[in-house]
Formats: sequence, C-alpha cells, structure tokens
Amino acid sequence: MTSRRGWTDCVRRLRWIGIPALLGLLLAQMAFSSVHKSATFDEPYHLGAGYAYLRTGDPRLSWEHPPLVDTLAALPLLLRHDVVLPLDHPTWDQADIVNFSDHFLWEANFARAPELVIAGRWPVMCLTVFLGLALFLALLYFSGEPAAWLGLALFALDPNIAGNGRIITTDLGLTCFFFIAVWRLGAYLNRPTSTNLILTGLAAGLALCAKFSGILVAPVFLLVALLYRPPDGRQLSLARRAAALAGMGALALLVLWAAYGFEFGPVGETGLPVPSPTYWRGMIAVYQRVQASTPTYFLGQSYDAGPWYYFPAIFTLKTPLPTLILLGLGLARILSPTPSALERRHSWDRRHPAGLLPPPYKGAILMAHHRNETHGETLTAPDGQ
Repeated sequence: MTSRRGWTDCVRRLRWIGIPALLGLLLAQMAFSSVHKSATFDEPYHLGAGYAYLRTGDPRLSWEHPPLVDTLAALPLLLRHDVVLPLDHPTWDQADIVNFSDHFLWEANFARAPELVIAGRWPVMCLTVFLGLALFLALLYFSGEPAAWLGLALFALDPNIAGNGRIITTDLGLTCFFFIAVWRLGAYLNRPTSTNLILTGLAAGLALCAKFSGILVAPVFLLVALLYRPPDGRQLSLARRAAALAGMGALALLVLWAAYGFEFGPVGETGLPVPSPTYWRGMIAVYQRVQASTPTYFLGQSYDAGPWYYFPAIFTLKTPLPTLILLGLGLARILSPTPSALERRHSWDRRHPAGLLPPPYKGAILMAHHRNETHGETLTAPDGQ
C-alpha cells in the first residue's frame, strides 16, 4: 500500500513538471518563430473581421467564417489605442471581408501591421496549448497514464501543430473544441450527469462557432451515441440518449446564437426570421463554393478540382514518421480480435467510438468533396494527433 501511494505521489509530481515543460516547449517554438514569419494570406481577413466585430458588435463580416476564433485573435488589439477601424470605407457597407480587411491592415494601419499580426497570433497559440492539455486529460481518462504522456509528447513535438498553432486561422480552434466535444460526449455516456451534458453542449457550440465544418459534430455525435458501449456494460436507453443529444444540440445552438450577438432576421432578403442568419448565409455560401471546382496543382499535374487522394497524400508526407508508425501499430492492435494483458488489467477500451469514428468520417468527407485546402484542415479530426 505504501509503495503504491508513493508511486501515485511521484506520478502527480511528474504531471506538475512534465505537462508545463512539454506545453511550454510547444509555446516557445510557436512564439519565437512567429515573430520571424510574415502574415499569411488568410490572417488579415480573420484579424480584420474579428476586430470589426469586437468594436461594433456587427457580425456582417463573419459570413465566411464564424466569429469565435477571429474575435479571440483580435482581443489583444483592444489593448492598443492606435488601431484604426475604417468604418467609413465603402467595403464595410458592402460586407466585403477581403477588401475591407486588406484596407484595415495594409492601409489604415500600415505602420503597425506586423505588430498587430503578431499580437493576434497569441490567442491562437494559447488555444493550441489548451488543446494539448485537453488531449492529455482525455487520453488519461480513456486510456491511462502511458497513453496520455505519449499523446502529449507527440502533440507538443509535431511540426504541423507548431506551424498551424502560430498563425491566425480557424483550424486549431475547430480542432480544439471538436476534440473536447467528442471527449465530453464519451464522458457523458460513461457517467450521464448534468455537468457532463452541459460541458458537451458548450463544447459542441464552440465547435460550431469556430468553423463552418464544425457542423460535422452533429453526425459524429449521432454515431458515437448509437455505437458506444460503456466499459461497465450499462448503456443508456435509446430514448435517454436521444433526449441528451437534443439537449446538447439546443445548448450548442444557443452558444452559436450568442456568438452572433443574438442576431435575428431572415437568411435572404426575404423569408422568415431565424436566429444567427449571418451564420446560415455563410454556410450556404461556403457550401456553394465547395461544390464548385477549384483549380489545383498537385504532384506535377493540374486538376479542375483537388484529387480524392490529396489529403491522404498530404497527411502521409507531412506527418512525422514516429506518429505514422505508432498509428499503424495502433490500428493493428485495434483490429486484433483479442485484447492484450495490459488492456485487460486496466480495462482499456481500444475500440472507443469517441476516438475511432471522427477521423475516418472527417477524412471521407474531405476526399468525397475533393477539397483543396491546407494540411491544417486534417487537424479537425478530433484524435488525429
């Protein structure tokens, strides 16, 4: 008993040292490299839309991306008194996010543009660190201490995380909240408390507010709720699971509505008023853009649309070899018909739908639509790291 208590105390002390060390290393990589990187193509648009929303409360520029990550990125700009918001520019009345944001950053604030971009990256970097902490806690909950440390180490040392986590985009924000939502759903199905239900609904709502593809949380939730079997074998009735999903969905939509300032109006020029019409207008516009072909240059050839194997190839080329090797070993272990002695001893569920379903579901959606996006898009598979 004494030796077990001593081991537990040692592990707890290791967490207080190891977790800050790994996440601090990740933050240092992002912070020190960020100051040497110029603005990417998308960053002015996220920063301009977020700052305009914070200053005016008007979400008119948030039709291409939901406002959550944009407004988080723009928060440091509120601490400055020299930022000019050109609301008299005609692109503001036209809700032209591209030209308004270009004018905002490169003309109205040209002298301080690099400082504004670097300042706007800090909230995204902090969100990336928060995702790492959530990853550790989720793995600790479902798979135990060794898996949690291994997952956190792979996350903190992954160049894709450091590269995407230091720029103002919505990819890491969606990854963070989507991951937390599925994690908390699994926790609710294990222990159906009101706290777990509320946390799941809030996280799902934040995923919706981070990026339009956050809507995929709905079918993923449905699949997990239908297929998951708790370790103790006591599964909730179908009616109770359906009621819980309805409650989570209602809370998620309330969070989305709050993110748009409780906006209420028609989606088009005419029609019935609905909550968050800007969100639904943006969803329609993004869907139409996805359906249209986008010229793509990939592996020496030009395509009218991205080839179906774009994301598998990019994932294979850009993912570190240790992660790919461990992924292969993990898949082999999952497909094995019998659990290992270690799994039996710790009652680990290696086929937990909360971890297994989202990545292939997301990958199938991306390949089916031949999306031509950045590698950051693949981060939104909740346990992709």
